[in-house]
Amino acid sequence: MKYVLVVLLFGLLGNVQAQQIKTVTPEWIDGIHASKSDTLYIINFWATWCKPCVEELPYFEQLADTCANKKVKIYLVTTDMRKDITTRVTDFIQAKKLTQQVVFINEVNADKWINKVNEEWSGAIPSTLMIKGDIGYKHFKEGELTFEELNLLVKQVIN
Repeated sequence: MKYVLVVLLFGLLGNVQAQQIKTVTPEWIDGIHASKSDTLYIINFWATWCKPCVEELPYFEQLADTCANKKVKIYLVTTDMRKDITTRVTDFIQAKKLTQQVVFINEVNADKWINKVNEEWSGAIPSTLMIKGDIGYKHFKEGELTFEELNLLVKQVIN
């Protein structure tokens, strides 16, 4: 009986913790661009304080469910301030029940990585980059996407 209670308690506590935010360098973006993988990488840039970003985030979660058996990897790159990562962003992820990998680019000067994403990007969010290296596919969209737009973009690349 004690064993069953411990297992149940451990399972419940495991669901309470928020995911770990992955910290990367700007070179992480170079690696995605250079990839020759047959996986479609979808990288969304957002912030907790950005209303269009917050409205768009559920679409990436929904897309992950839609593409569960396909080679699609979604990264949600927070552009919040470094000081907010362990508090505000972590709390936000837990409150919104985000399951896709949240990433923080560990570079104070965003100019050092914005052009790595796309040379024409103004830095405005939300913005989304899609890359499928094995076919040389790259698509960048500055601005909010609907689920329908996002799903259509993916369907054009993934059969």
